[in-house]
Amino acid sequence: MVTMSPPALYVAITNHGFGHATRTAAILAEVQRLAPKIPLIVATNAPHWLLKASLPGQFIYHSAVLDVGVVQSDSLSMNLPATLAQLQEIRSYQDHLVASEVDYLRQHNVQLIFADIPPPSNSDC
Repeated sequence: MVTMSPPALYVAITNHGFGHATRTAAILAEVQRLAPKIPLIVATNAPHWLLKASLPGQFIYHSAVLDVGVVQSDSLSMNLPATLAQLQEIRSYQDHLVASEVDYLRQHNVQLIFADIPPPSNSDC
């Protein structure tokens, strides 16, 4: 008899402040409580320690910069020129980024995706 492992849940979280990571981690903690056998892969550039402090169960930390959010020097000040520059940088290698993440998803049996990031865009800035 062949035992199938459950599909992994890939979670993409913006690196824009700790609020996105902690709110998403609260949802993931509930997923872990309700479905503890589903492997979690958290793709973000938010600090590993922040997620580890927020998630009671095991997870794979996949360091990835998938979006910009807004560049800020503090919680109220937006740096729009720096945000645009980072957005343009990500867009310059966007096709490669998407292709490498698709490969990653296939390698890790990911069939479920939850994202707290905007989808990639080909529109001009």
